[in-house]
Amino acid sequence: MTSEFAVVVVIVSFFLALIGAALMAVLWWRARAEVIRLRNRFGPVVDLDAERDRLATERDRLQVETATLTTAMESSRAALRAEIERERAQAAAEIAGRRASFEQKYTVALADLDRVTREVTLYDAKAELQSFGLYTPLYDFGSSEEYKRQIEAAREKQAAMLKAGTAAVCPREWTVDGDH
Repeated sequence: MTSEFAVVVVIVSFFLALIGAALMAVLWWRARAEVIRLRNRFGPVVDLDAERDRLATERDRLQVETATLTTAMESSRAALRAEIERERAQAAAEIAGRRASFEQKYTVALADLDRVTREVTLYDAKAELQSFGLYTPLYDFGSSEEYKRQIEAAREKQAAMLKAGTAAVCPREWTVDGDH
């Protein structure tokens, strides 16, 4: 019996092992089916976790980029403000210079206008007097006879210069229509 008992034990062990293997296969199959079912059910959640992680990484990268761009923009803004102020100061100085120049020209023009206005007023007064036959003499002669004598003396001097050839002196001789 020992050998028969050993055979029975071996056969029972074999069947038990076979049943255990079948049971393990069934359990494995069920577990696999459960994993597939859970993946199908919670796959998007797992994918959402990965997407959340990817978006968090992208958010962090964009925050760093935004901070960098904000710093650059603030720097550019400060430089532009400084340039605008410099241009504004230059424009104000140029405007002040032009204004002073125009004020000076205006003052000169106003003085000229006053002078011309006085002259016109004076000439208007003279013209009005002349309309009544009152003339201001151009030469300071005591009488018209003295004026006549001065004119005759000037003409005699001119005639003498013409006869002597000294009325007009030109070192070069030239001819116009046959005349020297």
